[in-house]
Amino acid sequence: MQRREQAQHIRQALDALSDEHRTILVLRGVEGFDYDRIAEILELNAGTVRSRLHRARLEFRAQLAQRSESHA
Repeated sequence: MQRREQAQHIRQALDALSDEHRTILVLRGVEGFDYDRIAEILELNAGTVRSRLHRARLEFRAQLAQRSESHA
């Protein structure tokens, strides 16, 4: 049951992100693409990918924390 709740929190946190942040997190974390490949896919330079990925991770963590706190 706890695993199911955790998976639900993750889905909700991802859904709460902007399309830009969600896309870059999925490309890196789920698909496993490196920064250069993500840059090609999104037509960005690698530095921009790193920056956006950093911001996306911060926002994702904040969304997860918010959901965990509200269900504690």
